[in-house]
Amino acid sequence: MRCLIYAKSSEAEWLKEYFPDVEPFLLKIVNKSLLEYVLDLLTLLGISEIRIVSDSSIKAIEKSIGDGAKWGARISYALARPEDNLKNVYLKNFSFCKESPLVIWNGFFFAQYNRNAVTTKLDWSQAFSC
Repeated sequence: MRCLIYAKSSEAEWLKEYFPDVEPFLLKIVNKSLLEYVLDLLTLLGISEIRIVSDSSIKAIEKSIGDGAKWGARISYALARPEDNLKNVYLKNFSFCKESPLVIWNGFFFAQYNRNAVTTKLDWSQAFSC
């Protein structure tokens, strides 16, 4: 399974007011960035290939997250234009998206999940919420 994460900078613009020197998706909560929580959940769900797309510089994210070895997944990166919507991002990354079932993570939110429920149930809808 694959996942396309669209980390659009305008979704997290409000965080810049409070944390101006931190890439919003790398904001740490309990020593782990918000993006790392997302990656933990995705790999727990069996996703092995992830592409992170951003409409701003992706260098900080790529430096922090790396190639995905920490999660047992392959992570790649791509840039989008600020005016790109989700459909455009999907079409620009179609070669990545077409090979297997796809999960799209769009926006800036924190997923709360029960790790035991995810690993023991087939019905994932009962395991997490956003």
